[in-house]
Amino acid sequence: MTRTLPNLAPSSPARTRRPAGPRIALGLLAGCALPALGPVPLSAQVGPGITERVVSHTDPSTSFATFVPSSYSPEVPAPIVLVLDPRGRALVPLERMRPAAERLGFLIMSSYDSRSDESMEPTERAVAAMIEDAQDLFTIDTNRLYFAGFSGTARTSWLFALRFAPYTAGIVAMGAGLPWPTLAAQLEPGEIFSFAYYGGTGDLDYNWEEVRTLDERLDRYGSPHFVDEWRGPHAWPPEEVFTRALEWLD
Repeated sequence: MTRTLPNLAPSSPARTRRPAGPRIALGLLAGCALPALGPVPLSAQVGPGITERVVSHTDPSTSFATFVPSSYSPEVPAPIVLVLDPRGRALVPLERMRPAAERLGFLIMSSYDSRSDESMEPTERAVAAMIEDAQDLFTIDTNRLYFAGFSGTARTSWLFALRFAPYTAGIVAMGAGLPWPTLAAQLEPGEIFSFAYYGGTGDLDYNWEEVRTLDERLDRYGSPHFVDEWRGPHAWPPEEVFTRALEWLD
């Protein structure tokens, strides 16, 4: 029997849920194939609410924090957000995203190993491990994979979303725009940006103009997007912005 996610936000417009798809193929992360270490279950390490640190079963050199909403049931595929902080501060964005995730039924995995301003390799390993471990830990809706990043990892969230385009439903990218300025000009409208983009910037952020310009460019492309703004400098947004982001993406 095909199962779909329950409507956890009855005030939102009616929408059709696609059934969960096949297991996410890690081959989309070229050069990051990781060895399986055997069938040791991770479930004993992860419980409802926040688990501050879980050592990856797929790649024990990496670790992540998790959030499991109280409504989660293994019988029902759930959407999942993979969070990438540019300095591996896994709990900072997870804590701010948690209230909305609890209400809307999102799983969260937040990496301690994601980085920006250096090689992509640590972040690629982190994403590869989280995707593999998520599918062993949870029943995830593989049509509702989301990436979230800030500053340098806001840029890389675009790259992961594009690589996993068959599964990516959206990204939350704060404090920066595209991985490189000409990316949008190199793509055909509607062809690659098949996922939704929720961006944002503080009004004192040095990337404010870049993010606002991207908003205007995506308007021309007709891509599903929304760009938020809050009072503050270059930093992860406050809790209420994450609430608006997950509500909009949901």
